[in-house]
Formats: sequence, structure tokens, C-alpha cells
Amino acid sequence: MDPEIRRRRTLQAVKRVLVRETLEQPCVLIFEDLHWIDAETQAFLEVLSEGVATARLLLLVDYRPEYQHGWGSRASYTQLRLDPLGEEDTRELLATLLGEGASAEREALERLILEKTEGNPFFLEEVVQTLAEEGVLAGERGRYRLERSPDELHLPATVQGVLAARIDRLPAQEKDLLQTLAVIGKAFPLGLVRSVTGRGEEDLYRGLSQLQAGEFIYEQPAFPEPEYRFKHALTRDVAYESQLAGSRRQVHGAVAQALEELHADRLDERAGLLAYHWEAAGEALSAARYHRRAAKWALANDPLEAMRHWRRVHTLARTNPEASEALDLALEACSEVLQLGWRTGLSTAEIGSIFEDGKRFAERRGDSRSLPLLVHGYSVVQGFSGDLQAWRSYAHEAADLAEEVSDPGLRMYTQEEVALTEMLLGDLRQALSIVERNLEFAAERPDLVHPPLGSAARGFHSWLRAELLMHLGQLERSLDYLARLEQDARTQRNHEILIRAVTSRANVAVALGQATRALAEAQKARELAEQFGAPLYLAWTNHAVGTAHIQGQSWDDAVEVLGRSLAVARGSRIYAMNEAAVLADLAEAHLGRGDERHAQERSEQSIRLATRQGSKLWECRAQLVRARVLLKRPNAHAAARSRTALQRALELAEQTGAKLYEPQVHEVWAELALASGEGQAWERHLRAAERLFTGIGATTRAEHVARALRER
Repeated sequence: MDPEIRRRRTLQAVKRVLVRETLEQPCVLIFEDLHWIDAETQAFLEVLSEGVATARLLLLVDYRPEYQHGWGSRASYTQLRLDPLGEEDTRELLATLLGEGASAEREALERLILEKTEGNPFFLEEVVQTLAEEGVLAGERGRYRLERSPDELHLPATVQGVLAARIDRLPAQEKDLLQTLAVIGKAFPLGLVRSVTGRGEEDLYRGLSQLQAGEFIYEQPAFPEPEYRFKHALTRDVAYESQLAGSRRQVHGAVAQALEELHADRLDERAGLLAYHWEAAGEALSAARYHRRAAKWALANDPLEAMRHWRRVHTLARTNPEASEALDLALEACSEVLQLGWRTGLSTAEIGSIFEDGKRFAERRGDSRSLPLLVHGYSVVQGFSGDLQAWRSYAHEAADLAEEVSDPGLRMYTQEEVALTEMLLGDLRQALSIVERNLEFAAERPDLVHPPLGSAARGFHSWLRAELLMHLGQLERSLDYLARLEQDARTQRNHEILIRAVTSRANVAVALGQATRALAEAQKARELAEQFGAPLYLAWTNHAVGTAHIQGQSWDDAVEVLGRSLAVARGSRIYAMNEAAVLADLAEAHLGRGDERHAQERSEQSIRLATRQGSKLWECRAQLVRARVLLKRPNAHAAARSRTALQRALELAEQTGAKLYEPQVHEVWAELALASGEGQAWERHLRAAERLFTGIGATTRAEHVARALRER
């Protein structure tokens, strides 16, 4: 099964098990310390939180303020800020810890503890534990007796101070073990501890037992051997910081070596953790190697995580620019950051810095093959940020450089952007010619384009062919190619191409007038994008969901979801190449729900942006919507402006080859004719719309027009 589908079904299955149990009895599910959460548990909580509102399930979570989530706007979510305990609750907790007893000394001790801890339960527990270790209290938890006068006590002012003092009082071996555990992490399996410390079995168990008795750590069941965790994040932090920097680096290095030995057959999975430890050990080159490995491992499922690792490769490799391997890593990192940047977003400053670094590294290495990749990545980032002219210019430069290298796979990879810019800027036929030529070559000479770049380019070209055919009005051919492409993407586990294929199928369904099918496909695409995690595809699929809602006349839903796509396009600048199209669709959604003011505003914004970018394709769409908006104003001036917009839309459709829009132009023109009392023109334009809808295969829309003609 495709990994992403398996992952999604697994999460849904666990959710269904829990929700099914709520049919038998109310359930409470508790997740603690979300600030330590791993990515998979976070993904599960996102899925589970969607079902809380309709089930007898109380989901309780706690976390520190720095943890971020997306549940705050949901009606089923309530947030409670946990402030320090009040005096009454603090006294109750203290009585539970100390046990029963009454004396003037006991009351003085309680007052001192209450003053120091200020209602912090963890601090209160640690102070009581400290007093027991110092001999001020004797006995056991809940049954303590006072042994010394509280007047002699000098407690640290903070919980960190209390913990540091407790750690300092540990015997040397136990303190050394605790500090080693702090370097390993917040959780540590027994086998790893054994490898790092080199202690004998009996000695190690004794040390761990003592640390558990002192409530520094606790054991939790795990397979195939026990795992331990720190009782509290502060405990680990204080133990970590209490070591000399040189000692910490040595232990980090020992942990990295132990991980390499223990997980020699699963280093890709552990690469991120190994990179962290080698980096903390001061071994920049080793850390860069593992960050690279972690980036490649994460790319298929988590492009944001892959980007984080590539950025670290870039930073670390630059610390030793004289080393040949470091230079190679830095150059690769520059290329990969740019390639990922159009999916995840990059600031303008970072785009320029990475690009200049990459060119400099390529020149130093004499690597002519990397330069086309750098320019290609730079072109895409520029385009997805909204500068279509720069995109086209750099795309052509990258393709020219690839020609000089004589690498067919690289040439095909760079020409995909040439074709895409031609499509957006207004020459669909030329774009299709480039795509068809490359796909034909790939079919004839698979041996020349088999390497990774050629394989990636083949999938992208196949998607772009289907997208171009849709705009050219060849809807059935587009669907046929998309069906094959989706099958190939699932077989090859190519999640990006799969998302694109399903999204395009939703868009074709909109063009066909099949609202239910369009929404189902668009929502499926959005689910895939949510699993993949790249902001670009979330914006893209939300756009498709929005247009499907327009087709189904769910105007409020369309405005809401298209607003999300617009926010991404304007915020992170990774969907700005389609911002004009989003604005046009938003205008239509506003118009559908009767908000003419916002419809007018969005349509004008769309035209201005499309004109500035030079996108004839999106201007055609925007002019069509502007004509619809103006039709709502019953006056001659608005009618004249509507007619001008329709003439421009038809002119652009003919220039670009976008036959998809021609029947829609005549459909709106018929509305204009009807509003103007021109019965013959109304019929002429509707018959043209019916003929053109039939010609592109949109029979559902053609039948709708034919029905209007009959009823008239």
C-alpha cells in the first residue's frame, strides 16, 4: 500500500476504535506534555480532534505556552490556563506530601515552603524532596516528621536552584549518570544508556534505581527493553546545563557513536538524531552528512522537515569551506534549498543569499552540472513568489545551461519550467509542444532520462500535459492522461505528482460541470496535501476545493476556503503565481452570495495583478468574472464595460488557445444580451455556448444551456 495512504488509514483506524468505544461509555483521553510531542502523535491528535465534537469523548491535553496548535477556533475546544495554586490548594497538596502533624515548628516550616514555592506544585514537590534529602524531614512521603528547626533553612529562590542543589548532593557516580542521561535526551532506552556509559549491568541498574528513588527519572514499559524518562523537563535542563561544555561535547559524541552501532541497519531513520548529537559534539562535517541523510529521508513525507535539515547542511558545511566534501555538501544544500523553497516558502533575502552561495560553490568545484539546477531552482522560487517574467527568464537560462552540459535528464528537468511559464504567460500551444516533444523523447530513449531528474521531470511533464489539455478544451483527453498519471504516481509512491493529478482531476470535473465529483476529488487532494505537509500544495488543493464549491453554488464555503489560499499566496509567497486566479474565483464566490462590493473589488484586483504579471491566462479568467459582476448593475455604462470585458476575455482566449473559457464568454454574453433586451443576440450567444461546451466535452454544461434555450 502507498505509505501515505497506509499512514492516513492507520490514524483513521485508531480514531474509529476510540470513537466506537464512546458508543458504549463516555471516555476521557489524556495526552500530557504536548511540548515534547513527536510528529506522528501530533498528526493523530489532529485527526482525533476532528471527531471530538460528535463523540462522548473528552480529550484532555496539557502543554507549555510555547506549544502551538490549530484547534483554538473550534467550538468544541476550551482552553484553561493553569495558574499557580491558591493558598488553600497549596496547603492541601503540602499536607498530602508531609502527612499529618501539628506544632509551632511544623507551621513555621509550612509558611516558609508556601512563601518559597508561590503555588508552583512542581517546585513544592522538589522542596519537600530536598528537605527529606537534607535530613530536615525524616520518614517517607506522606508520613514525614520534622527533625530540625526551620529557622536554619536557606532554600534556593527558584526551582532551578533547588534542582541544581539536589543534583550537586548526589554521589559522584549517580550525578555523572544523571548528566549523561540528560545529554542522551528526555527519554533513553536501556541499551543506549549501557552503550554510552560502558557500565556493568549491576552497577547501571543500581544507579538507575537510585535516580528513580530520588524522583529524577522514572521507568516506563517498552519493548524489547525498558525505557526511562526524566520526571520533568526542568530536571533534564538543569542536569544538562550543570556540566562543563567540553564534557557535554564528549558525551554527545559517545551517544552518536553508540547510535551508529546500535542502529547500523536503520541509520536513515535515526539520521536526524545522529545529526543533532554530532552537531552538539562539535563535529560539523559529520553532522552535515547526517542532516543530508535526514533531509533525503524526510522529503517523501515532510518537506518542511527536509528543508530544516538542508538549511543545517548549508550552515554546517560552510564552517569548513576548504574541505572538498564540505564544499560538495554546501553546493548540494544550496540546490536543494532552492528546489524545496517553492514548496515551503523562502524569504527574498534567503533566496538571493542561497543562490549566490550556490553559484560561488559551483565555480569553485568546477561543477557545470550544478549550475543549471541552481538557476532552475531560483527561477521556480521567483515564479512562485509572483514574478512571472523573472521566472521565464531564469527558466530559459537554466534550460540553455542544461543543453551545454548534454545531460538529457537535466535538460528535460529544466524545460518543465519553460513550458509552465509559457502556459501562464499566454502560449498554451507552445507549452504543449515543449511538453509533447520531451515526453516523446523520454519514451524513445528511457535509458537517457532514467536518472532521478529525468524520472521527476517525466511525471511533471505528464501532469503539465493534462493541465494544458484542460485549458485547451480537450477535457476527455486530459482525464485519460490524469487517470494513467495517478496510477503511475501511486505505483512509484510519488506523492507530489499524485497530489497534482488528483487536484487537476477536480479542476477538470469543474470544467465539465460535475460539482459533486469535483468536490470529492478536491477534498481527496487536500487530504493528500495535508499528509504531505508542504504549504504550496495546501494552498493549491484549497483553491481546487473552493472552485468545486463555486460549481456546487456553496458560496459561503467557497469564500472561506479560497480566502485561505489567498492568505498563503500573499503571506508566504509560494502560491503568488496563481494569486490572480484565486482573486477571480473569490470574486465569483462573493458574487454568488450577493456581495457585489467585494466581488467588484476582487475582480479588479485580479485584473490588475494578472496584467502586471503578464499572465494572459489568468487575465482571461478575471475579465470573464468582471463581466459577470458588472451585469449586476442595471445601467448602460455597466453594460458597456461588461461588453468590453467580454471582448477582452474572448480575445485572450483566442490568443492563448484557452478554449476552456470560450463557451463561458458566450454564456455571459447571452446574459448581457438578455439584460439589454436583445433577444436574437441572446439566442445566438447561447447556441454558440452550447456548441462550444459540446465541443470541449462539457456535455452537462451544454445540456444546461440547451434547457435554457428550450424553456425560453
